Formats: sequence, C-alpha cells, structure tokens
Amino acid sequence: MPQENNISKTFIADTDDSPIFNSVHNIFIAIDARGRITIFNTACEEAFNIASENAVGRLVTEVVPYTGLIKVLKTGKSHIGRKFLLGNTLYIANRTPIVRKGAIVGAVGVAQEASEIQQLAEERDYYKHIALAGQTIAQEGFGKNNHYSCYRGKQSNCRYNIENLIGCSDQMEELKHLIRKVGKGPSSILITGESGTGKELVAQALHTQSARGKRAFIRVNCAAVPENLLESELFGYREGAFTGSRKGGQKGKFELAHGGTILLDEIGDMPLSMQAKLLRVLQEKEVQRLGDSKTIPIDVRVIASTNQDVMEMVNSGTFRQDLYYRINVINLCLPTLRERLDDLDLLVDHFINKFNIEFELEIKGVTEEVWNLFAAYGWPGNVRELENMIERAFNLVEGNYIEIKHLPNYMQRKKGEAKRDNNHLPVLVEEVEKRALTRALSNSNGNKARAAKELGISRAWLYKKLKYYNIQIP
Repeated sequence: MPQENNISKTFIADTDDSPIFNSVHNIFIAIDARGRITIFNTACEEAFNIASENAVGRLVTEVVPYTGLIKVLKTGKSHIGRKFLLGNTLYIANRTPIVRKGAIVGAVGVAQEASEIQQLAEERDYYKHIALAGQTIAQEGFGKNNHYSCYRGKQSNCRYNIENLIGCSDQMEELKHLIRKVGKGPSSILITGESGTGKELVAQALHTQSARGKRAFIRVNCAAVPENLLESELFGYREGAFTGSRKGGQKGKFELAHGGTILLDEIGDMPLSMQAKLLRVLQEKEVQRLGDSKTIPIDVRVIASTNQDVMEMVNSGTFRQDLYYRINVINLCLPTLRERLDDLDLLVDHFINKFNIEFELEIKGVTEEVWNLFAAYGWPGNVRELENMIERAFNLVEGNYIEIKHLPNYMQRKKGEAKRDNNHLPVLVEEVEKRALTRALSNSNGNKARAAKELGISRAWLYKKLKYYNIQIP
C-alpha cells in the first residue's frame, strides 16, 4: 500500500503548474457521489465530441449514456479491463470507486484504445498505475474551484452529441448513420418529426459532427418570439433603431452564430413576412441589422426543425416554396417512439438511471404489468412523454419498482379498459402479435434469428415478446 501511495504522489507531483489531465491521451472522467461529472479531460472532449465546460456538473449518464461508472458508484466494486465500443473503436476501461473515511464519495474511469494497450509490455502494471493515480487526482478534483474540473476553452456550447441518441433499433441506427454522413457537410438541413422525438438533440448532434463543432450553436424558437421582435432577434439592430433599443445596438442570432450553426426551431410558425427576409439572408449570406444600411457577411450553417408538414403548408400558401427548397436540401425525418419500440427498454433503463441519481433512489425497474402497458401504448408524446411519466413515478414510488399506481391516471384507465373489453385495441393487437410470433417460429423450425428476421424485429425484441406471451419453443 505505501508503494501505491508513492506512485499516486509521483503522478500528481506537477499538477500545480500544468493541467496534466489534458496532457495525457487517455480518456479520464471523474464523478461525485451524485453522479455528476467533476473531471472531463481533453481526450474525453475529443472522444465524446463535447466541451469540458458543457460536461462538468452534468449527470454522467447525460454525456456518456452507457457508462459503468454509476454501477461502480453504487456497488463500490471496481471494473478492471472492461471493453466497450465508441463508434468503431474498441476501448478498454478501468473504473474504481473513490472512498473517503469509509464512504464512497465518487468514482473515476480511465480508458484507452485497445490497439494501443496491446503494444504495452506491462499492461497490468500500467493500468494499476493509472487507476491508482486517478483515484488520488479525482479526490483533488472535487473542489468547485479546482482548475482541472473547470477547464474552459473556445468550444461549442452544445450539451448533446450523437452518443446521446439512445437506441439500437433499425430506425435509430439509420438515423445515426445519416447524422454522421451529412453532419460533416455545409448543406442546410430540415429536421421533421412529432413533438418529443428529439429534434433539438439531433440538431446538436449534427453540429458536433461537423467541422463547426467547436464553434457556436445558436437556437431560436421561431414560435416563442413575437412577430414584431423576430427580425431584430435574428438579424440584430443598430442604436436608435426603435424606442428602448440598447446603446451601441445589438448583434442578432445569425451574427452570434458566425462560423457555427443556427437552429431555427419551429420554423413552420415563422410569419410569411419574415420568411422573405430569411430567404434573402440565406441567399446572400449576409445580414442587415434593423435600422442600418450596411450589410454584414456571415458564415452560418442553417438547421431548421418543425413538427408540421411543411410541404402541405407550401401547398396551402402559408410557407414560401423557395424558402422550403432552400432549407430542405437534406431532410431528416425522426421516428416516433411507437415506430421504434425495440428501443423502449433502453430508454426506460436510461431514464431510471438518470432519475435514480437525481432523486438519490435505487429503483431497479418497472413491473411486468407496467412494461406490458408501455409496450402496448401508442406514445403520442414520444420520448418526452416517457421521460415525464418516469419522472412522475419517481415522485410517488415507495419500493424498488415502478408500478401501475405510480403512472398517470390516463395510463391507469387504459389498464382498466383493457381488462374490461376484449375488443380494446391493445388486446386485439396482442392476439394478432401472438399468432404472428407462433407462425414465424413454426416457419423457422424454432430458429429465433430467422423468426426475428421474418417478423422484421430484433432478436432482443423477439425474446421479450416470447417471454411476455409465455411462448415455449420445443
């Protein structure tokens, strides 16, 4: 043990003068007892494509959704040599709890590319050295004013990147593929989808994938800004442009986004008069502040989003056709939750993990009754509705599992209706689903992989359905 302490002291000997976390190329993350990030080094910024200043202080599961640090924090047991994939790169991680006076006060994780580790002659000693050193440094990093935990750089202000898109369904894998592909280019993108599908999250992921990823990301909610203020909000104004204008004038959102990305959220609610002015800005790549005669050149990538059918609006005359084609160079249509039910279990686990940290609880999951109701529900509010429902349950839960009684009244009523009426849609759907499962298994002679392929679902989802319907394979 004395030898280990000496190693740790040697490792942190020069930290007073140099940000050692940012000089090493290993991924290094530390969290406190509540699961909030206290250290997020430069290697993390590069690996997860998010600035340290936007990661420190947040729940680690919001930045790294599938991290094992939370389990280490809860159990007090270290993870040594754990493998995980980040994109197409295999990493090996060590995670260890941080203990003070017998109490777990945090956890630290160190990871390196597997290909690099293979080149190390003394892999075990090397990782022991890093892990032990990391524990000591992490303890020093919990102070609010520690210069390692509050590293600031000229980075993007995005909170999310592609790793925050939870799901492995075909729809989500295709979406991630498109984001990686089109995110790198300069073209305008229109994101469409129902409310609650994650349009802003996708917009931020597109930004972080691009060469502009470390520059500004500016969001404007076109529906929230009054029509008479929208022009000055977008394009700015000069001093004296109107009564109450700021001395020296003010930059608009397009100027603030120069070199980066602007998200025009709810663009379907933009008045026609403003659409014409926006079109000119996009065509000329310059803005003119309200009350000013000079133009200011801008370099901005435009992403727009809406839950409306813009083409239908074009046909009805409420949206300019020329603007539509200008912003809709690439269209990303986000899947609804009911279209990607394969991801439901991952999303439920993610939100339970998130709220366990926020509420300081240890909820293990949902009951089978709740799960069956979730699987049959249509989710008109999509992922946002699911998150809201689970957060509500956390305020009411008493044991280790979320039960029907913890759900909103409308969900409890749906359960009662299903029991009383065999013609209730979820009941009919279950009957059809069960017959389809049985037929697919029969056609494939019990081969689950072939049955899943025939049904167009993942094997994981097939297993859940077989368990739910208690279908036995001979």
